[in-house]
Amino acid sequence: PFDTVKVRLQMPGIQFAGPFDCVRQTLRAEGYRGLYRGMAPPLVAEAFTNAIIFGVFGAAQRFMFRHYAPENADRLTLSQTFLAGALTGVATTVVLGPVELIKIRLQLEGVNDSHSNKLCTGTTAST
Repeated sequence: PFDTVKVRLQMPGIQFAGPFDCVRQTLRAEGYRGLYRGMAPPLVAEAFTNAIIFGVFGAAQRFMFRHYAPENADRLTLSQTFLAGALTGVATTVVLGPVELIKIRLQLEGVNDSHSNKLCTGTTAST
């Protein structure tokens, strides 16, 4: 619910007096389910995100160790570990970027319907 309120407060052209006003108006117009709009895609993507994080980080560490670690080294240097983490971040962003966009568009559905059409159709907490 906090993320939904934050996204709605940041949307230009939609006026709320503050977070409590946003919650009040959302509850009045959409009920409790309106506060949980757009939560299904991130929940589903979380499993994939964790798999990517652990898989890519492990593979990047193994690659660094095989190709760039000094002979007889038992661990990677700090910069090699940093690079493995950076590669993991890039791979994770490829998955999370579109998921976050879908989530935000679903969270904004129903807000200010008189000025716009639906931004996205798909799975919401109300279906």
